[in-house]
Amino acid sequence: MKKYNVRNLLVLSLLVYASGGFAQSLDWNLSTGGNNGRNGLSWALGPLVEPGGEPELYWSGGESTPYSSYPVIEGDNLIVARRWPSNNQEEAWIINYNVYTGEEKWKVNIPVNTYHNFAQVSAVKDGVVYANRSGGSSEPEVLYALDIESGDIIWVSEEAIGEHATETIAFNDNGDIIAADIYRLLCFSHIDGTTLWELERNGGSSDGSSLSVFENKGYYWEQNSMGMYVAVCNLETGEYLYSSDLLGSPGFQQGGLMVGHDGTVYAPLIRGNEEMDSLHAITDKGDTLEQKWSYPIAHNTFGNHGVGPDGAVYTYSRNEEVVRLDPATGEVLNTSIVVTAGNGFFHAQMAIGDDGMVYLSVQDYPFSKLYIFTQDLEYLWGEEINGLRGVALGDSVMAINGKSNIIRAYKGRQNPGVGIPDLTETESLTVYPNPSQGIFTITLSQEQQHNNAGIDVINAAGQVVYSSELVSDYQAHLTIDITDQNNGLYIIRYFTNGKYHLQKIIKQ
Repeated sequence: MKKYNVRNLLVLSLLVYASGGFAQSLDWNLSTGGNNGRNGLSWALGPLVEPGGEPELYWSGGESTPYSSYPVIEGDNLIVARRWPSNNQEEAWIINYNVYTGEEKWKVNIPVNTYHNFAQVSAVKDGVVYANRSGGSSEPEVLYALDIESGDIIWVSEEAIGEHATETIAFNDNGDIIAADIYRLLCFSHIDGTTLWELERNGGSSDGSSLSVFENKGYYWEQNSMGMYVAVCNLETGEYLYSSDLLGSPGFQQGGLMVGHDGTVYAPLIRGNEEMDSLHAITDKGDTLEQKWSYPIAHNTFGNHGVGPDGAVYTYSRNEEVVRLDPATGEVLNTSIVVTAGNGFFHAQMAIGDDGMVYLSVQDYPFSKLYIFTQDLEYLWGEEINGLRGVALGDSVMAINGKSNIIRAYKGRQNPGVGIPDLTETESLTVYPNPSQGIFTITLSQEQQHNNAGIDVINAAGQVVYSSELVSDYQAHLTIDITDQNNGLYIIRYFTNGKYHLQKIIKQ
């Protein structure tokens, strides 16, 4: 397997995998959820450090708290839940900080209704913060939609949800909300919080009940008297569709499912039993689920596993290392250092950047540590942080949340490939083959045949690595040669007819 030099890591465009059916939206919601596939993968680029170096801070501080919660980033907003030291449930604030400066934008104490549970953030999406006071299936509470700019309540859900502390909501393609607990799945309108459909289920336990999404299907744990299995539902109607064979005995299950770029479902079966704890790779055949492989894993409760931009799977060995697995076979490709203190069952959440960098938060009470690894799990940096809970990536930033007044925002890197459309042959310019080994041919569209074009090729660091001009009256095509550059994502920037245009190319 190729070893990437940390100095030269480039953005591996997620759109490379679109041909494999990958159509997920990579908005970063929560460490335990992340995107709808709950595979930890973000479009963002976090800190890049040399071995022995350390990431640079934007800021550190925030309200003091004896308990930490998962950080959530959208735009310049960092949303966290902070409990007052008095442990008064009524003083459990949702706070919005500017993620780059640490300035407090607002703080809200959502209403206390039935059970007086502490407030928690379930997700942030499209300018809306979703929060609740649920204490699990036995103590359900309504979901609040808050305006991200003001903290004002937009709506309150029509029904209560039984979401537990490490569970989060998911989203349909149109933005509607799917909440899950042990007993049912609920779909709420993102417009007003009304209930659109409900599906009964029989989950294993709180903290493993979240729904994972791929395209228009939802995947979730089910159990009967014989054992645990994965079920599939239609997200538009709430209809149950089909399920897998039994994967293990029924009982306590505190690990949610995740879905890879190609729709492969990864099911961590967690029992605290070395003969049973395993990660199962399952293929959706359209009308049935078939197991592809399984890998013996450590007992990682309340956490998440991950999928890199190249499709490789990240999980935890029984020696409590992070391992990188071949998605086709489950074979171990790379192994990290031991990431726990050996104190027993541990909780780990990971965020994976668009360049494959792995950012890992580990709790092995009282030990808590933040790690940075390369795509191939080369250890770059780590620091023990009191009460660390989760890690989140945003545009040029990584944020963590700990106990006391430990909120930190580290400087990340800008991703030049975000938001750039892939152009088709009917638009301004055609590039082929794409991907290639470094030689690309450019042709202007028929509409631009009489317009010259200035051509630049820019790498992930923002550096121009090639520059030329396509003189349309004399050239039908222009050949670009970047074979001397590293593999990865590049941006073609071309100026024609008074306008700049951008297009992604991949050297592989």
